[in-house]
Amino acid sequence: MMKSWNLDDGLRLVRAIQMESRVYGYHLTLGGGVLNNGKSDKDLDLYFIPLDNPRLEAANADGLIKWLVKLWGAYEVIGADYKN
Repeated sequence: MMKSWNLDDGLRLVRAIQMESRVYGYHLTLGGGVLNNGKSDKDLDLYFIPLDNPRLEAANADGLIKWLVKLWGAYEVIGADYKN
């Protein structure tokens, strides 16, 4: 069963993992239907944006992905053959 999301859910999640994403040189933002409409029956769109801060280490995409897999489990690559 797919989870529906609302703005409060999204904000709680972003606030819970925002600081850890900075360890890997990324800022976490909320987007998509939850941000624009306050809810989504399909998904929660999260955007990891590289920080542009010379006092911090450069963005570590591999480290971020490994941390997210540890947090949420394996992922599937989607692409040209992705179907709604």
